[in-house]
Amino acid sequence: MYGLAQAYLAVGHHEEGIRDARRALKLAPDSAPLHSTLGLLLAATGQLGRARDAFRTAQRLEPAALAHSLNLGAALHRLAEYRAAADAYRGVVQRASDTAAAWLGLGRVLLDDEQPREALASLEHARALVPTDPAVHMDLGATLRRLDLVEEAIRAFRSAASLAPDPTPAIHALAATLRSVGRVQEAAETLRAALASTPDASRLRVSLAYTIRYTTRDAEVQQLESLAESLEHAGTSSHAAWFAVAKVRRDLGEHESAFDATEHANRARRAEFDFAVAPHAERFAEVRSTLDTPPVPPSSEPSAPTPIFVLGMPRSGTTLLEQILASHPDVYGGGELTPLVRVLERGPLPRPYPDGITRAKPADLAATGRAYLDAVRARAGGKPFVTDKCLTNFLYVGGIRAAIPGARFVHCVRDARDTCLSIYEQDFDSEMPYAFSQREVAEVHRLYQQMMEHWRRVLGPGVILDVRYEDLVSDVETGSRRILDHVGLGWHPDCLGFHENPRPVQTASVLQVRRPAYTSSIGRWRRVAHRLGPMLEVLGTPQDPSTAIA
Repeated sequence: MYGLAQAYLAVGHHEEGIRDARRALKLAPDSAPLHSTLGLLLAATGQLGRARDAFRTAQRLEPAALAHSLNLGAALHRLAEYRAAADAYRGVVQRASDTAAAWLGLGRVLLDDEQPREALASLEHARALVPTDPAVHMDLGATLRRLDLVEEAIRAFRSAASLAPDPTPAIHALAATLRSVGRVQEAAETLRAALASTPDASRLRVSLAYTIRYTTRDAEVQQLESLAESLEHAGTSSHAAWFAVAKVRRDLGEHESAFDATEHANRARRAEFDFAVAPHAERFAEVRSTLDTPPVPPSSEPSAPTPIFVLGMPRSGTTLLEQILASHPDVYGGGELTPLVRVLERGPLPRPYPDGITRAKPADLAATGRAYLDAVRARAGGKPFVTDKCLTNFLYVGGIRAAIPGARFVHCVRDARDTCLSIYEQDFDSEMPYAFSQREVAEVHRLYQQMMEHWRRVLGPGVILDVRYEDLVSDVETGSRRILDHVGLGWHPDCLGFHENPRPVQTASVLQVRRPAYTSSIGRWRRVAHRLGPMLEVLGTPQDPSTAIA
């Protein structure tokens, strides 16, 4: 049965393989290879906890076999048990330092655990052992990009593209890196050169659509539209192409047909998710009811840098606001950092957020603040302030205030109708399944508004600065001075030249922040208001954005 279980694993019949592996283990419960095969089958079906246990059993029964530790490290990584995963990989390299797979796995874990410098050292070990492995160069590129070492990242992605049988992923990453620092023409040339030899590379054609602004309906536009139609007729995933078609049609001012493509893309994308707003509403209500009084901060203030948390919904202007701050010489623009969620949900607190805040002792809160600042300090490069615009920051304001009382909060607010439409037009990843339904994106926006109203009430005036997107783009200097004054920074003229700042920007607003401020996106929802029935029904009649917050 062991051989049959392996055969099922090889051909992808995982459930049958699990059944036969378990039958075989009843006859040979001390077979490490059987436990390992069972773990691989379980991992393939997403049963990661059980896979982890199977690999641990295999490791215990056959400790000399490095494969069991490698498999264990991979399962722990997927479970986000980063420290345990790193220990599993380190155990391998301590016994066999020439195991490239262990160095590669360790590097990936450390990168996800917000330790990019340590990840880089591990990946360099892997590259020394297998210099022609394109996967190593891809991971090096991702790590170097995280460290803002853009030129080195570009070289790594070029190496990956030259070594890989299919260079598409590496070229896509290379173009995205070039685009993130404003080298748009170079990114477009890279994509066009690749498409000349592989015209059917749909991922690259979609990437090209997001790299430039189209002004004429040329052959590239027609090729993109043909791609979307052909993918749909073939029964393969077509939503990415339809989102790109919508973007290009908006560039061309074809608003009705652009919205047709947007609706098409969202219907296909929404069908991929089993999502309901109700659990999110319950989670938000739990946070509000648990953290309903001003937090008691720890007695000692954590050390530098001072974090500036940029709050707001996606597509509300948070990237622009952060770019203005990051153009100040005393501020490092951290982008969408991840350590906050980790320290509040899995860190030094006695329980996950929000219960952990109310149950924490002052020492727990101080340790939580230190854990966050330790994670971002190396990225800040010695600058006294660092921005963090993680999209979920607004949920954690109470925890931040309790653990890092010196933190600053700046909240970007935009007309709800423009914000929700802009979200609906983006091909966001699986962490935002609400984005693909007009009604659900509006319902989540209402939950966000309720959360921000709660924090204003609990924390009192002066803690959170509300910045209207519409006011900011209409008068950048006045808005920038107000923001800098709130966070405790003096005026610097570089903040007005935010569009010339070469720092990498990884969000959907990467092209917009390379332009001076513009007001043409204000009230954009009106162009397709007659198509926004479900969204507007939930939002109701928002207050005049020129006179009210949220």
